[in-house]
Amino acid sequence: MASAFEKANGLLAEGSRLFGEGQLGAAAAKYLSALEGLGGGQALPKEQHTERNSLLVRCHGNLAACALREGNADEAFKRCETALALEPKNPKMRFRRALSLIRRGGADDRASRARDLLQAQEDVELARLSSPKDKAILDAEEELRRTAVAEQVRLRP
Repeated sequence: MASAFEKANGLLAEGSRLFGEGQLGAAAAKYLSALEGLGGGQALPKEQHTERNSLLVRCHGNLAACALREGNADEAFKRCETALALEPKNPKMRFRRALSLIRRGGADDRASRARDLLQAQEDVELARLSSPKDKAILDAEEELRRTAVAEQVRLRP
């Protein structure tokens, strides 16, 4: 399994390079290849299981970043949910989930949309605890406020 981890790390690095160059489709393909190479992970020793989960979180998180850049908030949300099932307090995944919740809109009813924005608020607050001066997080917080005002959703103080 160690070689699978090395291969996944290499694919993640290549995907990150492509992402940085704006080649989102090619980057996503690398991240998907890394996911495929990690397989099911049954019967792994604990330390390998932990490493595999960390790689899975990175893959899903990077796919979420690609989806957000492409304007596909629903796909980003699904990827973040998968990552957060493995690592519930991951601040980067909480941040990306917040962005997806803010941007996906179109909830079936006002109450669902309010729940989405309140969850986004909680996620942004958690992300801000780990990086209080991060401009992207502060920008997301402002985007959340503007969206809540525009959609007449009351956030927690």
